[in-house]
Amino acid sequence: MNPLVSICIPVYNGQQFIKDCIESILNQTFDDYEIVVVDNDSSDSTCEIIESFNNKRIRLIRNSRNIGMEANWNKSLQLARGELIKLLCADDIIYPNCVSSQVDILQCPINFDVSLVTGLRNILRKNGQILIKSRGLRGISGKISYAQIVKLIFKYGTNPIGEPATVMFRKKDFLKIGRFSAHRPYLIDLDFWIKLLGLGMLYVLPSTIAGFRISESSASVSMSNSQAQEFGFLLKELFLSNLKIVAKRDYIKARLKCNINFYLRALIYRFCF
Repeated sequence: MNPLVSICIPVYNGQQFIKDCIESILNQTFDDYEIVVVDNDSSDSTCEIIESFNNKRIRLIRNSRNIGMEANWNKSLQLARGELIKLLCADDIIYPNCVSSQVDILQCPINFDVSLVTGLRNILRKNGQILIKSRGLRGISGKISYAQIVKLIFKYGTNPIGEPATVMFRKKDFLKIGRFSAHRPYLIDLDFWIKLLGLGMLYVLPSTIAGFRISESSASVSMSNSQAQEFGFLLKELFLSNLKIVAKRDYIKARLKCNINFYLRALIYRFCF
């Protein structure tokens, strides 16, 4: 019998944090899940650490060669046997009630129209200490339409939904969309969330359910510039395809905000290393 939830971890050279990541899953209050780890030909001890758990819930698949991040993300989801999917990067963690709270929403009959569930997340230092508490759509709870989330993207000039650790979605919707696309690698998650919200509504949980760990690369100004540039292109696409939702002045403001946001974020993160 297949599990209800598949928690998918695509990983490459993740020895530093993969143990914390998997332990956070095994500490969930919900127990009808599998862990699907797809190792992208790591050259460190990632696989040995995973195998040391000796847990039947964990399925470890090793790629014979590195197939790239996009293909590895998609492979991990394609191998999922559950109706519901949670994608988790190997350096992030989820808190004990994360899976149960998201399953409750997606399994509730009145939420048949929900395609994506998210919550708040803590931004973590490399050592696991909390840098910023409860980031995300604070003050919002319940269902949000596609039009509303588009407006929020322009309001904040950033990704208000969150990273993979914060969300859960249905496998049938993943199959409808087809795959994650890395045509904008820094926005591979938000690009997919927007596509999902073309199929149904977003449900926002008011609780903090995950921890997103920043890395040295997060503090890079050059990376920040690349992120801002990609986000600017995404804003332009959203603006042109949603002219009835977004005013031109909001588009201009969002372009300015995204540049400021990514630059300030890099400066803040830099003090952590």
